[in-house]
Amino acid sequence: GGGGWGGGGGWDDAMMKGMMKGMMMMKGGGFGGKGGGKGKGGRYGGSAKKLFVGGMQKTEDGNTVPDEFAVRDFFTSNFGAVSDVKMIRDDEGRAKGYCFVTFENMEDARKALANHAENIIDGQWVDVKVSDGEKPKPGDWICHNCGDLVFASRTECKSCGTAKPAGAGIPRAAPY
Repeated sequence: GGGGWGGGGGWDDAMMKGMMKGMMMMKGGGFGGKGGGKGKGGRYGGSAKKLFVGGMQKTEDGNTVPDEFAVRDFFTSNFGAVSDVKMIRDDEGRAKGYCFVTFENMEDARKALANHAENIIDGQWVDVKVSDGEKPKPGDWICHNCGDLVFASRTECKSCGTAKPAGAGIPRAAPY
């Protein structure tokens, strides 16, 4: 039985997945773990400049120890310029105990990773790893103005304030 491009066979799953992966790579929709992703690297493709910071202690008032300012100050004063600190919160606004820290350059991020055992902020050791990237959930949307991933519940982008376009949102059936 034929297959391939010409004779008679249909597309099988492996061929389709291979083609889709190739298209994603060309479009820059990153499968870029370590060593991948030059430049800015897609917002949720995983970038070596963007680090996951976990193991933060949650407080009664819905925040964390350390707080966002202490996190920014620690990474900036010890390793280099930080372009973003994104504290992750639940639907009620309470901290989930982790955040993402994005450095302006990869060398500073590498220094923070190399310091793993000594990453202690306000007396609290924090787990610092390369971010896997943010994983969109059904209904989340990508801001057309700044490229940020925005939660489904928001009517405007948290980063730049752009209003959610009509019909925006990642569909439930998307194969993430």
